[in-house]
Amino acid sequence: MEKKGLKLLEAVKFVGMGLLVGVVLSAVFVLASGGNKAPDKDVTHITQVDPGAGESKEQEVTIEYIDRRLEHVADLSTAELIYTNLYTVTEGKIPFLTQKGFSMVYTANVRAGIDISAVKTELDEKKVIVTLPPAEIQMLKVDPESIQFYDEKHALFNWDKKTDVITAITLAENDVKERADTDGLLKQASQRAETIVEGLLEGAVGDRVIVVKHS
Repeated sequence: MEKKGLKLLEAVKFVGMGLLVGVVLSAVFVLASGGNKAPDKDVTHITQVDPGAGESKEQEVTIEYIDRRLEHVADLSTAELIYTNLYTVTEGKIPFLTQKGFSMVYTANVRAGIDISAVKTELDEKKVIVTLPPAEIQMLKVDPESIQFYDEKHALFNWDKKTDVITAITLAENDVKERADTDGLLKQASQRAETIVEGLLEGAVGDRVIVVKHS
């Protein structure tokens, strides 16, 4: 009886060890296959943070916002003209010249643009209205080094008095105002300003219609 009891005890131990090994193997299998198991509900998911975090993706459209976008319109819409002309005088009314007739060749730089401080903006839910001031001549400069005089016989001569230079520049500036296509230059500056305003505001004011007017 004692021997039979020992054999029975050994058999129980053997079965117990087998069950223990089976449990361990099952646990290892579960851990090994854990990558295919759906994560628990309380697992925190990490999402990529936008570089502009903290700022609204949709910019609030205000008059100030529009004005900031239009700050560089004046510079971008500038139109320039390099004007070279032959100016001829047939009467002896120029103080610093003894010749009764002479010709003067000169080159001038003319710049037209708009005054950005005079731009007016209006805003509502459906449209943005930008009113541009008229373009104006912002600079008219005659290059003194470009001025050359020719007498009636087309002989080149120079001047050496300060008053001569001032008078020559004044004559050239007046000639530019009378003869150069400044009207075309002003029109070009206005059209360029209108195009640039539309380009700067397009896509930046939501679904509003952009209306550009000229005062």
